[in-house]
Parts: sequence; C-alpha cells; structure tokens
Amino acid sequence: MKPIRAMLLDMEGVLVHGSRLEPFPDAGAFMAALRSKGLPVRLVTNHTVRPPAEIARRLREAGIPLAEDEILSPLSTCPQILETNGAKRLFVMGTDGLKRFLAAAGFEISADPRVDAVVLAKDLSMGFNAIKTAATAVKRHGALLCALNDNRLILDDDGLVFPGPGAMAALFTHACGYPKPVLQCGKMSPLYNDILFRDLGLAPSSLAIVSDDLETDIRGYAGLGLQTILTTTGKCSRSDARGGPPPDLVVDSLTDLMIQLGW
Repeated sequence: MKPIRAMLLDMEGVLVHGSRLEPFPDAGAFMAALRSKGLPVRLVTNHTVRPPAEIARRLREAGIPLAEDEILSPLSTCPQILETNGAKRLFVMGTDGLKRFLAAAGFEISADPRVDAVVLAKDLSMGFNAIKTAATAVKRHGALLCALNDNRLILDDDGLVFPGPGAMAALFTHACGYPKPVLQCGKMSPLYNDILFRDLGLAPSSLAIVSDDLETDIRGYAGLGLQTILTTTGKCSRSDARGGPPPDLVVDSLTDLMIQLGW
C-alpha cells in the first residue's frame, strides 16, 4: 500500500459489533496505535440510530476515544438535505431517537401519508402499516424519498442480515414508480463526501478506509481513489471479496491490520 496520511474507519463491524456498540477486544489498542502515528482519523459511519454526539460518548465509555468532530454520520447531513429540498413534514421509518433528533432540528414528524418526504433508516420495529403509509405518501401525495444511507444489507445482533435503507428505497422506487433520484444522506452521497474531504484537505489517494462493507465503502471509495482495507469481522468474508474489484488489503481483525501495516 501507499503511505497513509489519514484513516477513515467504519464503525459497526470494524471497531464495534452489535447495536449496543460493544467494542472488539483489540479496538482500544488499535486506536492507541493510530493516535501514536499522528494520523488524522475520521469515523465514517452509516449509523442512523444515534447522532454523532451520542456515538462519541458511547465509544469513549467503551474505551475508544473519539471526539464528536471526528465522526461523520447520515445525521450530520440529513437536516440540510431535507431543508434544501423543501421538506418540512416527514414520515420517518426509523427509531424513536431519530424522530426526536429530526423534531429537535425543526421538522414535523407525522404518522399520516400527507407529508413532504418519507425518511428511511434502520427500523427494527417496521410493520405492514408503516410500509403502507410510506407507499401511499410516495404514490398518492408525491412525497420525496430520503434514504439515510444506501446500504443494501444490515447485520443484526443475532448474526442475520436484513434489508437496509438503500434496499427499502429501491422497493418504494419500484413499487411506486418513483421518478426522481432518491435523496441519500450517507457515505458516497455528494454532501457527505464534500464534508469529509473538505475537512481532511488531503488527496484521496493518501487516505485509507477500513470497512466490512464491500459495496458502498470498499468499492465505492476505491472508485474515488482511496486505498481500501476490508475486514472480515463484520458482514463480509474473504470469499465475498472475490466477486469484483478486490480491496487493497483484506484483514481478519484490527490486530491483523496492525501487523500488516507494521505497527
């Protein structure tokens, strides 16, 4: 690999596992090694359950020191994207915490299909009525579709996977004949990437991203010139990586990564 001047870290499947953000045993040692190298670090996550301030607090309590301004999530961009597109009244398929966050940002949260936008996020309580309301909002009332990330699959705590916001956006686009591009707030979206690269001020080729996500993170950011490191501690395996352009490096743990980087 080329010299790395800054490192981008996915969160779930890399530093932590599970919805409770439980750290991997070597996450603390990896962060200490990263800090000792003096490399800027950004936690680039598609997490839609907690805002960056709460993520930072939870990680610090778990022994992974990261500041709020080192964390970029879809909740960092979503309010601006909705405001830019004139959406004020929302139907949210997501957690109560997300609804409170958007309400605090000045949006009206509604259970009625007559809304400006349908916001799609991780929703473990999603049921038939929510799907029906969202479809009606898009099909009959012209609601915008806003996906907090473009993830196809999410790994649940029990080891099973389920459709992510990107997959749900594809469902509603197809079912409703939605004619517009889906508003995307997460990784690889224009605003997310603009904030990320402008903040670091470094050439993409000098950045490395560590992730367990092949589609959005590894192949997406490889297309922008970043160096890519796939870890098998999350939802993808070494065999998954053989199905397309390969990552620059594949590791089985953060300890393995430190060894391969000579740390």
